[in-house]
Amino acid sequence: MIFFIINRKEVSLISKFNIFILIPYLLFTSCLKVQEFESAIELSVSTDSLGFTSDGEQKSLNIVTNMLWTASSDVTSWCMVSPTSGSGDSQITVSVSAHTGESSRKATVTVTAGNQSRQIHVVQSNNTTELKGVLMVNIHAGTFKMGSLDGYFSDEQPQHSVTLSAFRLSENAITNEEYCRFLNENEIDMNGQGIVKGLSGVRNLIYAYLWGVVYSNGQWHPQTGYANHPVVHVTWFGAKAFCDWAGGRLPTEAEWEYACRAGTTTEFNTGQHLTSSQANYYSSSTKPVGSYAPNAWGLYDMHGNVWEWCNDYWDSRYYDYSPTVNPQGPGSAYASFRVYRGGSWSTVSASNCSSTYRSSNNPYYHDFNVGFRMAASAL
Repeated sequence: MIFFIINRKEVSLISKFNIFILIPYLLFTSCLKVQEFESAIELSVSTDSLGFTSDGEQKSLNIVTNMLWTASSDVTSWCMVSPTSGSGDSQITVSVSAHTGESSRKATVTVTAGNQSRQIHVVQSNNTTELKGVLMVNIHAGTFKMGSLDGYFSDEQPQHSVTLSAFRLSENAITNEEYCRFLNENEIDMNGQGIVKGLSGVRNLIYAYLWGVVYSNGQWHPQTGYANHPVVHVTWFGAKAFCDWAGGRLPTEAEWEYACRAGTTTEFNTGQHLTSSQANYYSSSTKPVGSYAPNAWGLYDMHGNVWEWCNDYWDSRYYDYSPTVNPQGPGSAYASFRVYRGGSWSTVSASNCSSTYRSSNNPYYHDFNVGFRMAASAL
């Protein structure tokens, strides 16, 4: 929650969240007269709504949104019809357009009272850090229902409550350009093999591909035109090696689903349905990362584009005995396959791209529809 005390000379700020709203002057219209006065502004985060209360000469404006936002206004004065002092609650409507065309990280909030309205231009809060140039989104701690209550697949059941500590997750799947930096810095030669921390010997990390990376003149390069596409033909070992190099790790299966859902309880973070305008599936190839709108937590392509490796070993019945706090997956004594999530460009059915759908393969497996994103501990 954020409180602002606004007068003619100064603005003081006390904040519990990394959100701020800058309004140079707050002016309210009463009859024919515009009056300046001190006003307390309260900003909190929940669902899309806005309320206004009047308490003597101090008035409180409460803007509530479904994700962390940083808000600023390009208007020098904010004029609204003031309710009668002491009259109690007075509702003000607000409309939030999450995607204005300027950027998927921007929105416009329109505040209306009586016949007066003003717009606040909003951008997503600075809720990110970087690891080796990879943009990482801060994911808050929380509890959610993991799995499907009545889904098509038994390995998604039973639905169960999971509590996770805060962590970070890369905004996008790791790209060809990012993966080439790792390969070249570690002097991985044309065979794409390297050492993986904690494992003996060398492992196959990556395979050259026409949508992926290529080795020439002693260096790895993204294929022409594919620098910003997700890396493909990367094994689980290759995904882990990149994360180790960057100071991160692969996400757990629970972290992946929690981040994909972004507070939703529906089959997809877009609702009960997923369309080709919302994700890259049942198509002909990968697309550049960030080609579609992000979910409510600012993560792109959690549905479709490429399957994403998770750290967990695979067990189709893991939900029967999974811990309820920070589950790490079954032990290696039980399984050898590793989990991947999210579906891909080649997935025919949207249901296989859902927040709950689970799949797996041998950690040596690689294909033109398999990539990964990176997780890391919270700062």
